[in-house]
Amino acid sequence: MQQQINPFQLKKFMKHLCIVSKRYYDRENSKKNLDSHLDKLKKKGLHAEIGKLNSRIDDLLEKEVNVSQLGRDKRMPVSVMKKLRRLEKELDELKSERAGLREENKELKKAVQSMTGLREAIETVHRKKDSVKNKVHKLGNTVEEEHKRKQVEELRDKIVGLEESYNRLKKDRSIHPARLHKIEEKLNQYKKKLKRL
Repeated sequence: MQQQINPFQLKKFMKHLCIVSKRYYDRENSKKNLDSHLDKLKKKGLHAEIGKLNSRIDDLLEKEVNVSQLGRDKRMPVSVMKKLRRLEKELDELKSERAGLREENKELKKAVQSMTGLREAIETVHRKKDSVKNKVHKLGNTVEEEHKRKQVEELRDKIVGLEESYNRLKKDRSIHPARLHKIEEKLNQYKKKLKRL
């Protein structure tokens, strides 16, 4: 005997099937959004994307709740009920995964903060190192200038002493002119050296 299909029940079943299909479709889209966002997280900096990740997870869980509410309808076919129970189980797993992800996010935030602190400490060390280098360089220049000044003073004193000796010996007729010439050459060498300094 052939069963007659009630058009009202068929219409209701089709409507229900469309609602179920839409909710599954929404859930799959949310999963795809989450997966693509996780891929972005791998490519980008993690800190800026954590908030977006949480909102996408919330969206996925909301879609899962919509699917899980389908089981409240007692007139639902058995195959749909079984699938719904399986999906509810997956939802529970997703919730626990989400809790794990949140914990990982906290750890990542701590790691990012630690890295930021470490980078700032390294920059401070580099600034101090540069400051010490500058001080050492200035000190080296000061020491070099002081050494040069002392050399100039010593050379001037030698030149003054040699000029006095030369002038005294010039007046003395007993000194040989060759000796006077050597003293004069030495005096000229000191004067040239003084000009170079």
